[in-house]
Amino acid sequence: MRDERVVESAGVGEGSEVVERPAGRLVFAYSGLGSVWPGMGRGLLAEPVAARILERCEELVRQSEGWSLLEQVTAGREVCRLGDPTVAQPALFAMQAALTELWRSWGVDPDAIVGTSVGEIAAAYAAGALDLEVACRVAVCRGRAVGSMSGSGSMAVVGMSARDIGELIGSVAGRLWVAVDLSPAHTLIAGDREAVAAVGPLVRERGATWELRYPDHPLHSPLMEPARRELAALENVVPRTPDRPIFSSLTGGQAPPGAYGPVYWARTLVSPVLLQDAVLAATADGPATVVEIGPRASLTPMMRLTLAARRRPATVLPSMSAHADARGGMLEAAARLSALRHRPDLVRPSASARESLRRR
Repeated sequence: MRDERVVESAGVGEGSEVVERPAGRLVFAYSGLGSVWPGMGRGLLAEPVAARILERCEELVRQSEGWSLLEQVTAGREVCRLGDPTVAQPALFAMQAALTELWRSWGVDPDAIVGTSVGEIAAAYAAGALDLEVACRVAVCRGRAVGSMSGSGSMAVVGMSARDIGELIGSVAGRLWVAVDLSPAHTLIAGDREAVAAVGPLVRERGATWELRYPDHPLHSPLMEPARRELAALENVVPRTPDRPIFSSLTGGQAPPGAYGPVYWARTLVSPVLLQDAVLAATADGPATVVEIGPRASLTPMMRLTLAARRRPATVLPSMSAHADARGGMLEAAARLSALRHRPDLVRPSASARESLRRR
């Protein structure tokens, strides 16, 4: 089988010689909205475990919103609406929940979890803090709240540390904030459109890059206050105690029990994302393998930079790549995990996956 050949090619097949090394902690890191792309769900629908999750999310979204999630995760660039947060946020959640359960069906179950921005919803699901139905509803409501703020500001990614760009934006007129601390050399800023644009020449004068990322939404800034109030009014979101450590990019550390209620989700809209702090906290106890859970490797390069800067003994792998076969990408990651002594089982669902699917 191709699955077996991929794993054998990494030197971990039947009868192969394997260099023993400590596997360390296995961490799943859930990416944000920058990881979506047209057609991202086509490959996952060929996997029964993943398809089951996507189809359940389709039912939930169609019942409440009246549009087809499956159409949106399989549609091409010309017709998909992934540029609309009301579509993109529940679509990303569904993809991440499906990837989680597919990995679990292969026996790859994380010791700890990191959530980033909207990816914190799937992270809470994966840790058992929210069931699938509640988590999907949070994603739908968050997308709706963000969508209501269209035109209120913008975001740009700059090739500078959060500290350096924070000092620079203090000299710019207008409302402007550090929004996402991505890596030692990458930061997202958010604010008024004019202020975000005015930073560009100043950044380039210093030899760094500036790129407009989201032209219509100033996420993770105080400009999202109306959306925060809307999301804080969510009802019937009662979090459970997580079944494993979950590290929050809202706080930068391990989330306490009961953290994932409406107030928490509302705060994620107006507060900066502390990705570096969360990743470093999750990998603080020794060697680690971090698997990005998302439709493409949007955070993988950032996490590698962060961990390398601190000389952390960690390997970072993506689950999928953009515009590539989903199963092929996961098999490549599975081969790397096998080499690191995290042993995927590509034949039968694991006990943890069966229990997870039963509960959720």
